[in-house]
Amino acid sequence: MPESTQIFSPSRLSIARKRRGLTKSELALAVGVDLRSVTAYEAGEYPPRIETAEQIARSLEFPLEFFYGSDLDEPTPDSASFRALSKMTATQRDMALSQGAIALHFNNWLDHHFDLPASNLPDLSREPSP
Repeated sequence: MPESTQIFSPSRLSIARKRRGLTKSELALAVGVDLRSVTAYEAGEYPPRIETAEQIARSLEFPLEFFYGSDLDEPTPDSASFRALSKMTATQRDMALSQGAIALHFNNWLDHHFDLPASNLPDLSREPSP
């Protein structure tokens, strides 16, 4: 159960939905709400009731706590490298980009909670070729 001081994050809902490859209509059907509600949740017009948030979490197979926290930045298609973007569907692209947002969030969590040693690699920047 999220703390009462935490606010439902529309960006996290959008990222979780895209990660599971669902449209807003498909999520609305799975949760038992209308499309307008899912659109409003993702737009930040109003948050879902806690019972609805729990059903969203179950439907998307994410922990409820994931939806309460700071907004996550989702990488843009031009900031990622895809081998064959023209052969990907929009859903596949969105799934990959949303996973990137989750990976960046996890990396930030690791940086915050662990003091990892600095890498000790030789400087090869002056080499003429690989």
